Amino acid sequence: MRLRLYLFAIVLLSVACLAATWGKFNNITVGSSGGNVGKYNNVTIGTTTGNIGAFNTLTSPGGGGGSTWALVHPIVAQFCSSTATCAATITSTGANHVLAFGISIYGPSGSDISVSSVTCTGTACTGGNAFVKPAGCVSYDTTSLTGVTCGYMLGTGTSNGITQISVTVANSYTAGVLFVGEYSWSGTTRALDGGATPINTLLTASCGTNCNGPALTITGTRDFIFAWSTCYNNCTSVSPPFSDFTEDSSTGFAAADNLNTSSGAASVWQGNSGSAMYGGAIAFSGT
Repeated sequence: MRLRLYLFAIVLLSVACLAATWGKFNNITVGSSGGNVGKYNNVTIGTTTGNIGAFNTLTSPGGGGGSTWALVHPIVAQFCSSTATCAATITSTGANHVLAFGISIYGPSGSDISVSSVTCTGTACTGGNAFVKPAGCVSYDTTSLTGVTCGYMLGTGTSNGITQISVTVANSYTAGVLFVGEYSWSGTTRALDGGATPINTLLTASCGTNCNGPALTITGTRDFIFAWSTCYNNCTSVSPPFSDFTEDSSTGFAAADNLNTSSGAASVWQGNSGSAMYGGAIAFSGT
């Protein structure tokens, strides 16, 4: 009889546990019958509508604030020489993706290395009109004979199916590298960051083995920054939070990115070994 009563009590306890999912520990609610709502020090860590989590202002996963940037394919590095036009073949792009490009240049025939035209090929290419060529991205140093310039396409539904972009600058150059990155955004809209200096360039002379690119002033809370550089003696790596490091073996010029950031901190490149470096960066925000 005692054994039967004991087993019956276990069954009742099990049913009670299944019927109620509420729990408290030191008066902290860690679950509810409404959908596993949780709080810790009055911070919500779950909701009935989507298991949204937040702790010390970090939200994951769930709605608002959870959209992210992602590099779709590895950054392409295309070496070109004795020309004003450099064409890079890329994997066919997806719709509504941002295409960002930067060119590192050595030995131009004139000091003007601004982008004069951008064309593309592919099933849905709209030509140069789809690309923006920001004047603030262009910079050149007559002493080191190096410079950088850039451009981008925001991808408003016409950017899918592009397989090549061709960038022409105002003067031919001895050597240069065209870096191209394709980025997706899981949110709704994409834009060049509206901060005070969303595009910038910088010359660092004899900077040793750790050379800073430009720091940016950005207003977005979840930007991506596309950065590239002219490392004479080969950039070998880039410091976190920058990643996706890509180097051109012919010149040592390199590119990288910093995804989903609220900081415009400079890229830091390793391996420069004392020579001058020109760095460029451009930032994009999303909502």
